[in-house]
Amino acid sequence: MTLTRTRADQLISSFAGKRILVLGDMMLDEFIWGKVRRVSPEAPVPVVEVSRETYHLGGAGNVALNVQALGASVALLTLKIQPVSLRPINFTI
Repeated sequence: MTLTRTRADQLISSFAGKRILVLGDMMLDEFIWGKVRRVSPEAPVPVVEVSRETYHLGGAGNVALNVQALGASVALLTLKIQPVSLRPINFTI
């Protein structure tokens, strides 16, 4: 079965006004941005000159944000968040 543009538009628009519950593990994804200037002489790994770090919701948190972006009202249920870092992140679902 091929997904046509028309069918994709129908599926996306069908999220509007729906109430959806997302269940699962919520995580915090960390991204490190920078430039690679050289490869380490000790091991074949790049040495990154870090310019910034960003944090985004991952796992079920990312799914909830994506479903909300499609127009649905979202409730997120997760049992426990185990922070790897104590750095704050601000988000609204």
